[in-house]
Amino acid sequence: MTMTKEEALERLPHRLSPAHLAIADSQGRWQPVPHLMAINTALVEAWRTPNSRLAITVPFQHGKSKIGSECFPAWVLLL
Repeated sequence: MTMTKEEALERLPHRLSPAHLAIADSQGRWQPVPHLMAINTALVEAWRTPNSRLAITVPFQHGKSKIGSECFPAWVLLL
């Protein structure tokens, strides 16, 4: 039996974005606050745009390393 794309994403929501992976990986402890969701959107857009570059400038201890250095590479490898 073959699943549609929508069914697969419903069953595997961590495949939607790095933020969804962080939520799933932390069992809901990682909170998608607005600035992290903006970083998440920028990372996904940069990944889907050929020859793109992205610089993330946020003060330290604001979660950019968690989403940019841990969750984003893991999410890319899951695709």
